[in-house]
Amino acid sequence: MDPELLKRDGPIKTYLLEDEVRLEEFTKLVKYFVEISEEDGSAKCSCGLFEIRGILCRHILAVLKCNGIKSVPAKYILDRWRKDIKRRYTLIQSSYDGENQRVDEESYILIRLTWFLFSGAEQYRT
Repeated sequence: MDPELLKRDGPIKTYLLEDEVRLEEFTKLVKYFVEISEEDGSAKCSCGLFEIRGILCRHILAVLKCNGIKSVPAKYILDRWRKDIKRRYTLIQSSYDGENQRVDEESYILIRLTWFLFSGAEQYRT
């Protein structure tokens, strides 16, 4: 899958990539078009994987590599993929959690303990 430069329109380059798509025993050659801007490093592929799922496709990655871009531009690293973003929905401690997360964890443990005691008291009252 080697990117082929189709056209250059100012800072925007359009590449053609041919990729094999396999469905069971059937293999089909599919053409994808990737546009990349030299100004801001933005890229868009005709497969639409980033727009649909938030995941960079291998077509864009191949074009970035072809243009000598060694790291993924920050705009393509969504918060859901980052470990340094504090998430409210989980209290599982991990190696990248800070000390502030510990207070949340202790609060969660106290709430669970209170619920457990309350549930047990209800059983013995009746």
